[in-house]
Amino acid sequence: MDRENFERLLELIVDHEVFKNRSPVAAAQQTHPRYQLAVFLLRMGGGSKSGSMTLVLAATAAGVGEGSIVNISRRVPIAILSLHDTFTHWPTREEKAVLKQCYAPLENWWYYFSRKSTYALNAMVVYSDQRKILYVKASDNSASHDARIFDGFLLHQRHQDFFEHGEYLIGDSAYTATDRMVSLYKQPYPSAAHAVFNSTLCAQRIAIEHTFGILKARFPSITNMSIRIQGHESHKACVDWFIGACILHNFLRDVDDRE
Repeated sequence: MDRENFERLLELIVDHEVFKNRSPVAAAQQTHPRYQLAVFLLRMGGGSKSGSMTLVLAATAAGVGEGSIVNISRRVPIAILSLHDTFTHWPTREEKAVLKQCYAPLENWWYYFSRKSTYALNAMVVYSDQRKILYVKASDNSASHDARIFDGFLLHQRHQDFFEHGEYLIGDSAYTATDRMVSLYKQPYPSAAHAVFNSTLCAQRIAIEHTFGILKARFPSITNMSIRIQGHESHKACVDWFIGACILHNFLRDVDDRE
C-alpha cells in the first residue's frame, strides 16, 4: 500500500473506539493508530509465511514484543471491519451498468456474449489423442454456433485434402454427424445402445478435455485477456494471442516427448 492510500485509510479509522484506551495506567497507553495500522499491514503482507512466522517478523521489524503485535492484530481488524458497508455492498443499477461495460467489446458486443454470460471468442481446436493441437480456428465470436463454424472449416469444405478413407473427427453433440464427423447423440437417448455409444465416444474425447486443461493451466491469460475488443485490430490481437498459446503448447509437448 502506498503512502497516499495509507493516509486515506488511517483517516477513516483513526477515531474508532477500539483505539481509545481507558486504562488509567500510563504504561498501558496504546500507541498511535498510525503505528498500529502500519504494524498490522506489515504482518498482513507477510506473504506465504506461516502465521507464527509473520508474528515474529512483524515484532522484529517493529521493535516490540510479540504480545503487542497480537493485541494490535486484534484491534486494527475491528476498526477496518467498521468500513464494511462503505466499501463492500451490492452494486446499484447504475454501478451494474458500468461494470457490464468494463469488459464488453466496444463494437457489436452482442456477438461476443456467450452462453456463460461472458464476453469471449469461439475457439475450435482439433487435437490428437496424444494431446497435440493439429488445427485451430479462433477468429469467430462466441455467438456463432459450433456447427456453423465447422461448416466454414477448411477441414469441412476441402475434406478431401485432409481425410483419407475411414478417417474422421470426434465431436460433441453440437456438430452434425457426417462421414468425417462422429458426434454424440443428444439426450434423451432413443435407446440404451445410444447411451452406450455416447459413453464409449466420451472415453475417447477425454483427451480433448485434458488438453484444454493443460493449455489453460500453462497459459491462464487465454481465459482472461487484457485486451478490450474495439475493432478489427484488437479482435485479431485476441486471436493471435490464443493461437500463440497453442503453438507454445505444441512446442512444450514436443520438447517433453523428446526428453
